[in-house]
Amino acid sequence: MSRHIVAVGAALTLAAAALVGTTQAASADTGAHPAAPATKHIMYFSDQPLSTTKSTPVSALPANARAQLTGTRIKPYTDTPTGYKLRDKNQRPITDYRYRSSYVYAIDASCGLDGCSAIQQVRLRLEEQLRGGQTWMMIINTSLWSGPPSYFADYSYECGVNIKGERDKTCSTWRDDGADGPANDLAYDGVRFLKSMGTFPAIKFPMVNVDVTFADGTRAIGDDGRYGEKFRGWDVCMQQGGTEKLCPTSGTGD
Repeated sequence: MSRHIVAVGAALTLAAAALVGTTQAASADTGAHPAAPATKHIMYFSDQPLSTTKSTPVSALPANARAQLTGTRIKPYTDTPTGYKLRDKNQRPITDYRYRSSYVYAIDASCGLDGCSAIQQVRLRLEEQLRGGQTWMMIINTSLWSGPPSYFADYSYECGVNIKGERDKTCSTWRDDGADGPANDLAYDGVRFLKSMGTFPAIKFPMVNVDVTFADGTRAIGDDGRYGEKFRGWDVCMQQGGTEKLCPTSGTGD
């Protein structure tokens, strides 16, 4: 009886070995391989950079980044023309003549089952200075935060008018009072440009859209679903015959 059991066991072992060999051969013949986890490429702006040492959970991403992952589009309502917002956590100017936004990060990331990892990140900031004579100067800072060293950035500029109780307008569509119209150029680190805000006494603010192209050729998408981060400057209170100053409070664009 014991020899019969051993013989049956040996036969089962040989059959299992043959099955494994057949399966391996079929896999080799067909070139079949286990499926790799799906990944998604997203490009967005955030007030916080991604970690460079570990994956970030999808739940920790801003709404505009999560919308790209799900294929939906978020287009928030704003009073400011075409979605410009005050990018400032503290929402206070440095002086009566100088305002600086918080840093914003243009992020190129790859997301999979374990979260999202940064491919490249670029840090941005806008500064607004009043220079007298109804003029203001914009200073744009752009610098690499992580990833490949090369990227490209440019900007577009427009002047806005804060109209109480109504949707804001651009200076060029409001009235002809000498305000400089739209402009665009390269946004290298530290670039500065001087513009006239016009002469008519009103509450005005600058608008600057910074468009970032990453090393892989993709472009960061703003929270309105379009390319670029739209910075709204601080409101300027203009007075007839007086010196313009930053207003005590400012519209935010929200």
